Amino acid sequence: MVEDDLMYSTFLEVYENHCARNDCEADLPITYFKEQLNQIISGQVSLEDVVNLRLQAYNHIIKNLVTDNVFSQYMYKILQNGNHLWAFKKQFAVQLALSNWWEITK
Repeated sequence: MVEDDLMYSTFLEVYENHCARNDCEADLPITYFKEQLNQIISGQVSLEDVVNLRLQAYNHIIKNLVTDNVFSQYMYKILQNGNHLWAFKKQFAVQLALSNWWEITK
């Protein structure tokens, strides 16, 4: 059973809120990527060019559709002051380091 706590937000919720504020379609990156990969299915692209096509689609998405500051804008908006932001960054870095350490030691 899953319990939803209003104190927590997922990355998806942050992204969807960003799209709603900026009047953009949240599914646009997925749609764009699928359209680019449809060239593979239709046989327009050789199998050797699949990796390059995927990389080009990814680069287009991160440059034009999803900015790299979506999460940081959200954090600046919800945190009360610089001390809260610093504490969040510290806790996030510690948890990320522990998570990566755990994966390495398995």
